[in-house]
Amino acid sequence: MSKARAVDVREQGQPPRGGKQIHKPEPLSNMKKLLTLAVSAAVAVSVFAGEFPDITIKDLRTAIEAKKVTVIDVNGRGSWRKGRIPTAIDFASHKNDLAKVLPKDRSALVVAYCTGPT
Repeated sequence: MSKARAVDVREQGQPPRGGKQIHKPEPLSNMKKLLTLAVSAAVAVSVFAGEFPDITIKDLRTAIEAKKVTVIDVNGRGSWRKGRIPTAIDFASHKNDLAKVLPKDRSALVVAYCTGPT
């Protein structure tokens, strides 16, 4: 008596019963796509990050003391309540009316941060 073995027709490269071939992308093809996406994202971030200069802690303190900066804390309400940079505005509380708390002068210094002061 011979034993029958069930074989998935897809393993043999033949279309399944519906007649359509299931395409399984090659792992290397997926890796190339992911690598391309990662490189593109890194380039985009570096390009846009270059549009906004960094500010040193010393310069930020000086600007705060001179009242020449608007500081926005984007960490969330809980973090803002626990501690923040002096004068920082809680973004979560003002996200719907942020324009009202920002300076009218579009060339004014605005600093947003997303980590606690150190």
